Amino acid sequence: MIHSKPSRYSLVRGAKGTGKTTAAIYRSLYLKNNYCLYEEDKVLILTSKDEDINYIEDIYEAAEEKTRFEYLSLFSNEKRKTHVLTLESIMYKYFLKYKEKNKITNKTIIENDKKSIIMNECIIKVKESYPRLRILHINYTQFFIDEVKWIKSCNYLKSDLYLQASRIGRKCEKGQGPQRINKNSTARRAIYELMIMYNEKLNLENFIDNEDVNIHALKMLQSVSVDKYTHIIIDKTENLTKRSEEHTSELQSQDAS
Repeated sequence: MIHSKPSRYSLVRGAKGTGKTTAAIYRSLYLKNNYCLYEEDKVLILTSKDEDINYIEDIYEAAEEKTRFEYLSLFSNEKRKTHVLTLESIMYKYFLKYKEKNKITNKTIIENDKKSIIMNECIIKVKESYPRLRILHINYTQFFIDEVKWIKSCNYLKSDLYLQASRIGRKCEKGQGPQRINKNSTARRAIYELMIMYNEKLNLENFIDNEDVNIHALKMLQSVSVDKYTHIIIDKTENLTKRSEEHTSELQSQDAS
């Protein structure tokens, strides 16, 4: 895998501790020295947490020294650096650009405690329109917060997309949420209305959640010229949402590895 030719996409699977991150670092060195033909060509390693950056950079420096002559090629260039960043830091950077462009100065990212208070208010209000719907209960507040997060992360911002989406893989413990939400059901319509009301309340109180930060950042990425990467390596891809995958695609100029 480390020495193979670049492909559009490739995936490395393995249990925790089997060396996937180390292999990715050696892969990045090989790509930098053999498949970065031009000065503007760059390699990006995306990780999910800030604390992982130093860990990856330490391994990278040791691997770079170890392979200094092994990967030396016609395209090798000491000035080219592999960037190690979190996707969150990139998204926040472009969210700030979005705020600047749209002259937004008073938005604050909402804390979890305040998010629960606002969601409780929304549940009580939406319950007035659906008095017989049992799931609209404040005991399920965290369930609804997580569901709204999932809707936004999947980019299901139109009601029909959420109503018809396959919602698999989510299980709730007894008393914390419904076991199943059927497609095109009254429950899904109520949850979608809950999301709309939740967003309206956030806006009225000058709050924004992390999912909307990502949505605005993607809009900005699509509207401005951004730094592109010839090769992108993602550590711990299971942490990406569909919305995150869209951001990654916007950063890609040629082959992604």
